[in-house]
Amino acid sequence: MIKSLGARVHLYVRPEYRERFIAMFADVLGCQLRELDFGLAHPVALVMFGDRSAFSVEFTDGAQAEPRTRDCGPRERESDRLRATESAVGRVP
Repeated sequence: MIKSLGARVHLYVRPEYRERFIAMFADVLGCQLRELDFGLAHPVALVMFGDRSAFSVEFTDGAQAEPRTRDCGPRERESDRLRATESAVGRVP
């Protein structure tokens, strides 16, 4: 269960909505935008608010999530145990 967002916010937006997304934040809301080129198909947009808070936007057809938890100990131990079992007996189909 997701309880909260971390301090870092990164959105994924489909490329066909790029111009409208940028116009909404730059023209309508008056945010500052910077484009950052990391060699991706589209530059990453950094949206900055007047209070110095910001978030980044990646324009991509794919989506991904970066779940985080404060209590990863039991999950990490189970993950390590499963990897060790796989290595000992070979790949499980």
